[in-house]
Amino acid sequence: MTSAANTLSVTVGDSVYEVIFAGFGADLLVLSPDGEPLAWRPWTLIEHLRALGLCLTADGPGPAVDGDRYAALVLDAMGAPVERWAALAPLALWWAAAPGASVVGEGLPTRPWTFAERAQTLMEAGEQHEGGGLDLKLDLYLYGMLRASAQHEGWEQLPAAAGHRLLSEVVRLNHPDLDEERAAEPPALSQALLKVCRALGLTPSQVRALPAAEVDRVLDLLAQDAAANPVAAPRRSRRPRLADHPDAVVILAED
Repeated sequence: MTSAANTLSVTVGDSVYEVIFAGFGADLLVLSPDGEPLAWRPWTLIEHLRALGLCLTADGPGPAVDGDRYAALVLDAMGAPVERWAALAPLALWWAAAPGASVVGEGLPTRPWTFAERAQTLMEAGEQHEGGGLDLKLDLYLYGMLRASAQHEGWEQLPAAAGHRLLSEVVRLNHPDLDEERAAEPPALSQALLKVCRALGLTPSQVRALPAAEVDRVLDLLAQDAAANPVAAPRRSRRPRLADHPDAVVILAED
């Protein structure tokens, strides 16, 4: 993107568009060389989620988005002439889904959703199919997650460019990469964390938030207790005998 006053040249792939850009939260004026400028309002986060529900495909190894259909939904909402949809599709995708284009979505208050909230969302977003499995409607699932976790009033009407940041933060908060966390934490630290969790009945997040000195004291007490009260080796189990049966009659033969 290059700037001359408030007129910008936006390059998307092989296409270059002249626009008057005032941020993703304001109207975009698309300068047409052969007609009046087109005024596009902001594409909102809630519109993005609805479009995902209509454009998701499962043809490959994972879910994908039908870009042509998504762009058509944006252009239809913006009132763009149908005969120009094909030419304007790349710009529509940029306008609706430019990642990292705004800092508005950063720093918005969020909280982890609860187990009950996730279960409720799974029921609302899931659909049983004939094979007995469950099809998850991703747009409804993401909406439910945002509804529970986004502590920003009016998050649904955020411009999508800002909403993507909020959505990414909420997904990261509620679906942590456990493999990445495991790789970043030494096994000895994981074992210590598990010991303190068991001893205090706390979650890993609660233990991590404790003062380090207090955690050291708990680990020291656990070590003292283990030394003073060693765990006896478990007795080897034996196969049950007939005499162990409650109705068995045992006859003792003596010399």
